[in-house]
Amino acid sequence: MMRHIKLLILLYLPCQAALGEGLPDTISYFCNANRSEISIDMEEQSSSLKRDGFIKETVNWGGLLEFGPENNGRGEPLRSGSKIAISQCGMIQIRIESGFVNDDIEGQSGALDFPIIELRIGERTAVERTALETCSVDDRRANVYFGTCPNYWAQSIKTRMQSDGSIEAEIKRQFFGRHGETKKIVEKRKIYQI
Repeated sequence: MMRHIKLLILLYLPCQAALGEGLPDTISYFCNANRSEISIDMEEQSSSLKRDGFIKETVNWGGLLEFGPENNGRGEPLRSGSKIAISQCGMIQIRIESGFVNDDIEGQSGALDFPIIELRIGERTAVERTALETCSVDDRRANVYFGTCPNYWAQSIKTRMQSDGSIEAEIKRQFFGRHGETKKIVEKRKIYQI
């Protein structure tokens, strides 16, 4: 029932329909613990996809969503936050939670929900909380609630061990610009050095 309501709302919100359409409630990622290498990619969500040397893990991020005691005008509970699923891949801790832009699914941008990924090494944040979804620079509600587009939004987050033993993160961001054009940015940074 909840997905049907979201679909109806998406039909009336063209920009939001482009952002949240077809996103499953689970996210799969690949882990090579020996090398602390991770691949979390929206294009690698096929259940049959395999990668040599990697273990595939799946998290139901939609099931992490929490609802509070308050209801909207139709008696449906409002979203209040998320639990966090934590796993380890070598030295990298992967934290996955559920994110949303509006606690009321019938409110402005309410149909948009998404997985949030954070990577840590020890107590240090290696990749800050990042929504795994396409964003729009003009979506003020999303930019205020979660973080400025495209800085806190991405299509994929991957880590690779370099020949010197350091670990590099590659973050691919895809977003809609001010005139509706699709833009892409690839950011690479060292997250661990020996």
